[in-house]
Amino acid sequence: MGISERQQSIPGVDRGIPGRQQSILGIDRGRQGYSGTATVNTRDKQGYSGKATVNNSGRQGTSIKTCPFHRVEDTSFYKLIQSSRRNQSYNNSWNVHDGHRGSMGRTSAIRTDVVMQTDINYIHFGDVITVRVVARDINGRPRILGGDLWRASIYNTARRFASMGKVIDYNNGTYTIDFYAGSPGVVDLEVVLVLQREAIKYQNDVFRPTEKRASWEGVFRSSNITETSRCVLVRDSTWMDKCEFPHSKALGKTIFVCDLPDSLSCNTLTSISNLASETYADMMKMDGKIKKLFKKPNAAQVLTSNVTQFIIRGKILLNGNDNNNVPECDVDLPDPTSDGYWLGTRWHSLVCNAKQWNDVAE
Repeated sequence: MGISERQQSIPGVDRGIPGRQQSILGIDRGRQGYSGTATVNTRDKQGYSGKATVNNSGRQGTSIKTCPFHRVEDTSFYKLIQSSRRNQSYNNSWNVHDGHRGSMGRTSAIRTDVVMQTDINYIHFGDVITVRVVARDINGRPRILGGDLWRASIYNTARRFASMGKVIDYNNGTYTIDFYAGSPGVVDLEVVLVLQREAIKYQNDVFRPTEKRASWEGVFRSSNITETSRCVLVRDSTWMDKCEFPHSKALGKTIFVCDLPDSLSCNTLTSISNLASETYADMMKMDGKIKKLFKKPNAAQVLTSNVTQFIIRGKILLNGNDNNNVPECDVDLPDPTSDGYWLGTRWHSLVCNAKQWNDVAE
């Protein structure tokens, strides 16, 4: 005769005494077609710690598999395991019979959805336009993690207007992109998958730390002596005995630092040049599978969208000056919805009222 819904003690284990170990055993067995669970738990003042056993018997007799689990701060997981016992129910019960075969791939530019959040029939000059991106893998399955790198823009070639979108990553496979409607007329929309999450993760964790990925060669000169050293931008790092070149108005809290030249002082820096060849040489050391992450169709792919054009209505200001409401440039300014836009040869900043130079002599 089977044992059902009874509390059984295990030899060597005390029960019923506060603060001591207790055993809870529930087994449904011995009847064809039944399945159930057996659980053994130890409980202390801080939560549960022990083992959960799952009986998945489909014929006469018992087949029990045991899986260890660690401390649980509440009884939710305990209830989840117990709920699979016969004649019990729990709102969040885990039905292992729903298990199925599946795959999750990297983000695919072909299958990812681009959805307009703003009504395209009512977009006017000065509005903020919002687009939603739902990342999907090659099978059309929604991605559940963020981290992909996107480049998005709206533009009108004839008017020489362009506004880059500001991307918000919700870390669940969805993103929103905001644009500033800076010029009336018909504009094109383009969203590009620059790099997948996996490529970004490789860059940050393996290839080169974020802060030191871009590097320059600093040239130091004094009299007839010329010396060089490697320079980088740092913000989150620590360092010792480096040449520091802070520029709070341009770099904020980020600092340009160089290794000490052999004999010259830091204030003899005369020029810098990009060490692109160093980055290229490091990339050539990647194995074939990693290199594919940085090539099409995994990188630099334009997304297909149901909306590729729309009209911005209204009239532009006669003097073209819409910077009256933006603050003067300073460090650590609040982050606006859009950084600004290009119109003709002029950059219209929405971050701060940047100075416009019309004369080289300035």
